[in-house]
Amino acid sequence: MATSTVSHSHLSPEEKKRILTRGFIRVILFNTIVGLVFFLSAGTTQWPQVWILLALWVCYYLYMLTWGLRKSPDMVLERAKGIQKEGKEYEKKVIGVYTLTFAALMIVSGLDVGRYSWSEVPRLVEVFAFIPVLIAYILPLWAVSSNPFTAGVMRIQEERGHHVISNGPYHFIRHPMYLGTLIFGIFTPLFIGSWWALIPGAAMVCVFIVRTALEDRVLQKELPGYKEYAKKVRYKILPYIW
Repeated sequence: MATSTVSHSHLSPEEKKRILTRGFIRVILFNTIVGLVFFLSAGTTQWPQVWILLALWVCYYLYMLTWGLRKSPDMVLERAKGIQKEGKEYEKKVIGVYTLTFAALMIVSGLDVGRYSWSEVPRLVEVFAFIPVLIAYILPLWAVSSNPFTAGVMRIQEERGHHVISNGPYHFIRHPMYLGTLIFGIFTPLFIGSWWALIPGAAMVCVFIVRTALEDRVLQKELPGYKEYAKKVRYKILPYIW
């Protein structure tokens, strides 16, 4: 299996600056929307865990963007393409459902933690839950640094010589980025202090299990060498389980 990185685009300093500026604006808008949903649902901004999540997202996105512009500008350009233009039909539906489940997680946790106190997560559980939440951010960064063909949607990038990657986390599981999403869906509710938010969190997990299964099927059908890779790396996202 090929393990090398590929990048053919050579962006000028002005183009890189424009991409960085656009990316910074995008992450600020995203954080503003997410923060508003959390805090309006809770009726307060006195929620340290949410501020930590927002800070982690800024660090995650800007690191991915700056690293990508240095090491793999093609990947940055690919990830910037919209799902409506490039995504397969099933991905549009899956991401739409995922967006709803994430919104539900924010609203339910806000109502629980800030307004009605439906449940109370022990402080020690919240503290220890931060470790897997952090891993949920780090794992996709490891995947991106190993695989220059990662994108917002599943597409065989023939114009870039798309091939199977089997180094980094792909040596152990076939979809490490989605494992990060599963960890996020399970442990974020605990970190932010809401047992009830585990319900939409579990729904997020189910959505990405479906997406993983569908995407893996497409890869086995369309990406040369992927079937052989799947025989060597048996597990999609959960080692020794699935």
